[in-house]
Amino acid sequence: MTNNNQSGPGPVPNRWLYCPRKSTRLIAEKFLAFKTPLDSRFDEQVPDECRFTPSMLFESTRSYKHRIGLWIDLTNTTRFYNTEEVKNGYGDGSVAYSKVACKGHSETPSEEQATLFMTLCENFISRYPLKIIGVHCTHGFNRTGFLLVSYLVEKHNWGLEAALLEFSRARPPGIYKEDYLAKLYQLYGDSDDEVPQAPPRPDWCFEGWFFLFYYIVYNLLIPFSNQVSVSKRINLPCPILLGL
Repeated sequence: MTNNNQSGPGPVPNRWLYCPRKSTRLIAEKFLAFKTPLDSRFDEQVPDECRFTPSMLFESTRSYKHRIGLWIDLTNTTRFYNTEEVKNGYGDGSVAYSKVACKGHSETPSEEQATLFMTLCENFISRYPLKIIGVHCTHGFNRTGFLLVSYLVEKHNWGLEAALLEFSRARPPGIYKEDYLAKLYQLYGDSDDEVPQAPPRPDWCFEGWFFLFYYIVYNLLIPFSNQVSVSKRINLPCPILLGL
């Protein structure tokens, strides 16, 4: 799983830059949800204030009572970081890395993927009950939330609404894709349950439009205005090059 791509890492994922890095607290006192870290190969594309590397994630957990012992990657690619950096996150090779590749977008995790995820979690917790499990997809919301909610309902007998609420409180606004919520209610809801309306998409989801507008105004329009000198131009990287 080590990424040795010599041609470069590719673009930053869409809507990644200002997506919150991780959940505000542990979910069910066991799981940490976060967006995918990007390793140092992406630094030229990511402003300092937006960077989020595997080492930054591990550093942020040092205040927790327990360490991450299992890292589950739900993305459908291997280009975001070197998995050896994850396995050696605390400097001692103590972190297990597992891949459950889920397509995402409008496709919810399959039954097979959900079963694999739950088996990984159950087996790990039985062996290391005091360690934390870190889970991420690209943004750490929909695929991550879907599988964590499924786990809590199936393996710990949580009610569906309680599991959704637990995730949304730790990772606001929670699952925000309607089809993911509909699938969870199809699997775990009562026959007369009405699927709740998904929360509005967070502001950071629209960063592509914001940067496109910003780029056009400050790099294309202002330089041709007599009111502002070219020397005052704000030179942002083109959003297309950033993969926004």
